[in-house]
Amino acid sequence: MRSRVFALAEFAEAYRDQIEHDHAALVDAERTRRVAAMADADFQTNATCFSSEAGRRIV
Repeated sequence: MRSRVFALAEFAEAYRDQIEHDHAALVDAERTRRVAAMADADFQTNATCFSSEAGRRIV
């Protein structure tokens, strides 16, 4: 009976560790997605500024 309790405790600990690992991976993926989206928005803003400056120089 005691070995079943230890087996259950080991399973619960492994399950908790896996949940924490999965949660950290999801948080990291979301953070990466946000940074990529911000970088893309920054690039588009800068590209717009550069193209408008180039247009003023040509005219």
